[in-house]
Amino acid sequence: MECEKLVSFIIPVYNTPVHLLRRCVNCILKCERADIELVLVDDGSDGEVRGECDAIFETDQRINVFHQENQGVSVARNRGIAESGGRYLVFIDPDDFICDDFWTCIEELQNAGEDIILFDYTRMDARGNRTRMQISEREEPLDVNELIRNSLFCGTKYPDYFAGAVWAKAFRRKFLLDNKLEFDSNLRKSQDRAFMAYAFCKTQSVKYRKVNSYVYYQNFESICNKYSANARFRAYAFINAIDAFLEKNPRAGLDREQIKYRLRYLQYFEILYLDYFNFQNQKNRSVNRKEAKDDYVKLNIKKAAHILKLHDFDGMIERTKFFLIKFRCFYLLEIFIKYRQRKNRKKRK
Repeated sequence: MECEKLVSFIIPVYNTPVHLLRRCVNCILKCERADIELVLVDDGSDGEVRGECDAIFETDQRINVFHQENQGVSVARNRGIAESGGRYLVFIDPDDFICDDFWTCIEELQNAGEDIILFDYTRMDARGNRTRMQISEREEPLDVNELIRNSLFCGTKYPDYFAGAVWAKAFRRKFLLDNKLEFDSNLRKSQDRAFMAYAFCKTQSVKYRKVNSYVYYQNFESICNKYSANARFRAYAFINAIDAFLEKNPRAGLDREQIKYRLRYLQYFEILYLDYFNFQNQKNRSVNRKEAKDDYVKLNIKKAAHILKLHDFDGMIERTKFFLIKFRCFYLLEIFIKYRQRKNRKKRK
């Protein structure tokens, strides 16, 4: 008789360096429980990585591998949900890995009834430096509205925790299926944040476990950090997705206008940072500034700067950014952003 699965670990793979993929997989397979499964979804990787996925499949009967044409991480994760059979689902990015401490609480999932369980995680930089990130000093009831705000970078109650990531969490599979929760395939960035906003909105039960479950590798060369000529389109798609979320979910206790315009402000700065004023952008400066001014109008940043206040931002850097954007100091904004980028690159070397 086949053992009922307790946990399905879902890993979307797209041309991940083989040594990182092996590390990720081995950290799971070291657990000898028969009631776990590993679901690898290869999203159109090249020959070497595709072959590695097939080789991994041969090493353990608890592994399932699915190949598909490249369609993005959202489609890959949705495939993982559909193909998994565990009571709880745990999402892992292939360049990250599970901590040994996670296994100390896996038995609890056998009888757990919560829709979502949040764990602590560790942030690791390119030099191997690690910082533990946690919601609280103690396990306590969570403010779900604040988790929604946190997912959208609009919260303040849990400043040392990223609730908008799908990793370092366990989801009751029936909860996801019953509420038809899936990742938005139209988003090329911030898919996690939109997914978590809907999940927190739909849940009836969230639990926090003060267990260091996951190591997140902070990759500064990822889509979230390097120059992107498509930053504007991705930002607009995310804004539209969250506008739709706010319209569909008039949840009590959520200041929808505050979230709407704070999100626009944040996405506008991201467009400047990743595209128009990025030091790698080779386009004419006057063209970049004109486009920056156009988006300032289209996103109604004037209203956002009116709704937001200086005291909403912590630290001199964040307040300087807000001041420069509020008063449309585009020349100084460009200098400020390029200085910060070069300084950050020096730190990482």
